[in-house]
Amino acid sequence: MHFGKLHFRSSILLKRYFGIIVSNELNGKLMKIRDKIKVRLILTALY
Repeated sequence: MHFGKLHFRSSILLKRYFGIIVSNELNGKLMKIRDKIKVRLILTALY
């Protein structure tokens, strides 16, 4: 019983940890895409 609680708690922590990593990677990709769009907008505005 005690081991089950401990395992449950650690799995929640792992899920939270991986969720943070995944969201960080997604945010990084979104930022890169936004930068590309900004560059394109600036270039199209100039030319």
